[in-house]
Amino acid sequence: MFKNLKDKLATQVNKTNQTLFSAILPTDSISSSKDSGIRTSSITSHDDPLDNNRFRLDSASSDISQTTTTNSNYVSPTRSFIPPSDIESEHGGDESDHETNSKMQKRLDIYKNKFIQLKNAYNEVEREKDRIKNILQQHQDTSIKRQTDLREKIKFEQQAKEQIESLYKKEITLRDNKIEELTQQLTVQQHHVQVDQEEIRNLREKNTKQETLLARCKEAIKTNQEKQSDLITERDDLLQKLNEKQQFIESLMKDRHSEEASATSVDVKEHFNSDISVLLHDKERLQEELESTRLYVRQLETNLELAKEQQQNIKTDINDEIKYEQDEFKQKYEDLVKQFDEKTIQLEQLINDKLNLEISNKEFQDLIKNYQEIILKNKQQIEQLNNDIEILKDNLSKENEQHLKSFDTLKTEYENLTNELHQIKQTKDNIQSLLVQTAQERTMYKDKYQSIQQHEHTDDDINETKTSLAKLQNDYNEALANCDKLTQTLDTLRQEHSEEIANLMNQQQTKFDSNLKELNKEQDRLNNQLEEIENQHKKTIEILKIEFENTRKEQLSVLEDEYKATAKRAQDKIIDLSKQIDEDQKEINHFQILLNEQKIKSNQYEEELKEKSSQIIQFENELEKLKFQSNLSQKELTNEYNSLKEQYQQTIKSNMQNSEQLTILQEKFHITTKQLQNELDEKIIHIKNIEKQLEDKQYNINQLNTTIDQLKSTIKEHEQLQQTIETSQINNRQLLEEKDKMIDTLKQNYQSEIEKLHKEHEHTLEELKCEFSKEKSTINDKQDEINNLHQKLTSQNSELNEKNEQLSIYKIKLDEQENLNHKLQQQQNETYSQLEIKLNNILSEKTNLENELDHIRIQMQTMESNLNENNIQLEQVEQKNKEFQTERDSYQNEIETLKNEIKSLININEENIRRIDQYENEKFNFEQDINEKDRQIIERDEKIQEIELTLKQTQESATKFRKALQKMKESINNNEQKNPNDTEIQLQKTIQEYEQRLKEQEIEYNTKLKAIAKEMSNKIEENEYNYNQQLSDLIQKNNKTGNDLIISSEKRATNAEQRAYIAEEQMSKMQEQLKEKQLDNHRIIQDLQNQIEKLTKQIVQTTEHSSQTSMDDIYLNHSYDNQHSFVFEPTEIDYLKQIVLAYMTGTDRLTMAKVICAVLRYTDNEKSLIIEHEKLRQSRWLNATR
Repeated sequence: MFKNLKDKLATQVNKTNQTLFSAILPTDSISSSKDSGIRTSSITSHDDPLDNNRFRLDSASSDISQTTTTNSNYVSPTRSFIPPSDIESEHGGDESDHETNSKMQKRLDIYKNKFIQLKNAYNEVEREKDRIKNILQQHQDTSIKRQTDLREKIKFEQQAKEQIESLYKKEITLRDNKIEELTQQLTVQQHHVQVDQEEIRNLREKNTKQETLLARCKEAIKTNQEKQSDLITERDDLLQKLNEKQQFIESLMKDRHSEEASATSVDVKEHFNSDISVLLHDKERLQEELESTRLYVRQLETNLELAKEQQQNIKTDINDEIKYEQDEFKQKYEDLVKQFDEKTIQLEQLINDKLNLEISNKEFQDLIKNYQEIILKNKQQIEQLNNDIEILKDNLSKENEQHLKSFDTLKTEYENLTNELHQIKQTKDNIQSLLVQTAQERTMYKDKYQSIQQHEHTDDDINETKTSLAKLQNDYNEALANCDKLTQTLDTLRQEHSEEIANLMNQQQTKFDSNLKELNKEQDRLNNQLEEIENQHKKTIEILKIEFENTRKEQLSVLEDEYKATAKRAQDKIIDLSKQIDEDQKEINHFQILLNEQKIKSNQYEEELKEKSSQIIQFENELEKLKFQSNLSQKELTNEYNSLKEQYQQTIKSNMQNSEQLTILQEKFHITTKQLQNELDEKIIHIKNIEKQLEDKQYNINQLNTTIDQLKSTIKEHEQLQQTIETSQINNRQLLEEKDKMIDTLKQNYQSEIEKLHKEHEHTLEELKCEFSKEKSTINDKQDEINNLHQKLTSQNSELNEKNEQLSIYKIKLDEQENLNHKLQQQQNETYSQLEIKLNNILSEKTNLENELDHIRIQMQTMESNLNENNIQLEQVEQKNKEFQTERDSYQNEIETLKNEIKSLININEENIRRIDQYENEKFNFEQDINEKDRQIIERDEKIQEIELTLKQTQESATKFRKALQKMKESINNNEQKNPNDTEIQLQKTIQEYEQRLKEQEIEYNTKLKAIAKEMSNKIEENEYNYNQQLSDLIQKNNKTGNDLIISSEKRATNAEQRAYIAEEQMSKMQEQLKEKQLDNHRIIQDLQNQIEKLTKQIVQTTEHSSQTSMDDIYLNHSYDNQHSFVFEPTEIDYLKQIVLAYMTGTDRLTMAKVICAVLRYTDNEKSLIIEHEKLRQSRWLNATR
């Protein structure tokens, strides 16, 4: 029975409802699993391969979270009708709509819960945003106020430093001026002494030069004597040779007379004639030499006459110079005597000043002791004030901590509100997607309803569809009502949240303003106290100046004693100079004697020259006689020529020897003449030098004589002055007695003024004590207020402890800011400690001055015993009046100079203020640059979001493509029963098309990734280059600014490096995530390919099995495919987001490179090259930023 009914129902359903249920997909994997569980045992034998697939897919889906439900682009799955195998299966088919309805209700519950969560998160996010904005504004305001306060403090400190420096500079300039005056006086006196010493040195040098000249003259005389002896010997040799030749000629003549009678041959005559011609040539040559020697002798005579004239001129010049030097010495002596008298007068004046200074020093010592006590009291007051300031600073720091805690709580609330708002927005989007889905399902059901009406299905199916449509409409209406309610609740929550935030902000601002006013009042009061202390300090400095001037006057008295000693030394030097003058005169006489000796020697040389000239004349006469005799004998010798040829050969040898000797003698004669000429030239130069030296000595002698005369005249004047002083002393003693009375009256007045000053100082101390007590009372009141505020804050903190977990991230940032504030406070403490050190240095200098004063007093006591009291007192009274007038004029000049210095300091302060303004402008520009960089980062984040949207769109297109494939597969499964071979061919085609499309999408995805990577790399390089340039410019500017701005810029640079380092870390994390997501994508693609291969295998198996089992298998496979696609998409997007964000921020670039290599399927060598290049680039960028 049941089997026949099954067959009938199956045939009817296949005919009427194939078209209706071909487009309908299974609702969920759960329904398919339930349907498969309800079926009969007849199918269990064919379900074994499906169980394996099901276990594999369940294991894949179990690892994935429930992110599929939050997917916004939900599409209602199509359903395919599966004909039941029997009545039980029909009963299961009737329950499928009910199950879908229950599933939809469950999903609605899930969506409602998620919508509530999203709403809460969105509200929290918006709250956090508002809180963060308000807190940032407050923090900026507080930071600006702190900066202004710090700048004002720095200005005050700089002004105080400048004032102190100006005062010390004035003191130093006064000391330097006085030292310069004293040094100038010393240099003048030393210059005089040096001039005298230089003159003595010059005279000694001249003496040494003259001695060297004398030694040279003596050596020249010795050499000339030796040469004279040599010449005499040579002359004797020449005379002997002449006598021998004359004898030879006489012998020849005797031989000629004896042999006249004999017949001489022609040869002898020729030989004789040749000898005669040779002798004539020798005679002519000797005559020429005699003429040249005569000319040379005449030249020597003229040179001697010129030398005599020069000697006479030199003598006259030397005498004139000696006279001139004697006159100069007399003048110098007179000048020195005058200077000595002047210095004695000055010393007497200084001694009088010294006595007055001793009296004034005793008075000032008492004043110094009083002022030291006052300074100690002031120091104690300053220490107390400093302690009060530290207490106030501690209170301020506590208040700041409380404000920071409140800031943290507000920040957490703001974050929660922003998260709630984001959640609400997400829930809105989900609701809208659900509404769209419901509308689509409604349209689908309407189409189904129409198709059912057309085919005139049974009444049961129509009623079921109507009931399902009614339920869906009710659900849809409920969802719309819930959406309206949620929107209303969101609006109310926003309004309430904005009102609460406004109230909280107003309360905190009022509290903060009140605290600021109180702090400003306390700061003004403390500044006034500091000004009073500075005025007192200035007064003490002025007193110290006066004391320093007194000490300087005492030092001047010591210098006067030294000047007296120098004057005595000058007198001793004058005596030494007179002795030296006498010695120089003796040396001059000695030189004159030497000159006379040299004149005698020159006369002797002249006589010797005359003798030599007479001998030369005798030789000439003898030669003339020989010529006459030769003319007579020529005729006789022609006859004897032939006979004398033989003798001529012998005589040739002797003549050759004689000729050689003559040449040697001629050479010696030339050499001697040249030596004599050189010696004469040297003697002439030597004589000139001696004459010059004599002139210099005469000049020095004249100067010394003049100085001696001057000194004598000054001594006479000094004696006259002593007589006048003795007469004036008697008159001055009477004046001294009167002035002593005046001094006593002045002392009494001075003591009365000192007592008044003591009273005033005590009165000021009492006023300061009263003010200090008032300040203590005000501080106690404020501490009570602070304790009340602490109690209120503790009550608030107890409520906000639950939200502290979310605020851990923001607390870290605030701790950094607190560290910055702590560093600024440390800088303030350092500046304050430096000022204290300077005060201690000033006090140490003061003690040193006091020690110097004591040392000077001891010196003065030792000097008093050596001075005559009566003469000193008379001269002091007269010179005091003059010095007071000069001091008055000097003080007026100093006042004018101080005014000019004050004007210059005012100008300098204005320039410093202008520079500070410039530095502030530069700081403002730097902050603007930072804001621009933050804006650029935000723009990059927006671009990343755009890229993520494009990735989502690509994924959506992929899901649509998969759905199209599913539809194709369903159509193929419907037609498999008719033509299995065609289905296999179509499946292969579809698989190929699917693979091609996947490849195309991979190529597009890779190209997009490459383009994005290039754009990102270019942008990062540009940003790095701009960042490095800006850093270099800022470093140059900060080097020009002061040390304070350098510290702030370094802190900002370190913060920027930390941000860059954090960004790099984020980039590395994103790249790692991108790697993981790409690996997941590859795995998913491989899983899909494996599933396609399994499907092809299962198609072969389905031909053997029944159509029902094949449809169940395909249905299960598609359901699992859909689940798998919905699972991996959001994780893949998040991974890509993280990788791109890490690459954009620069935290991790290696993962992006590795992902690109994996997508493009590079070889191992190419991958290693790309990764090494990225590592090098990252290291360079880090080095450049550091």
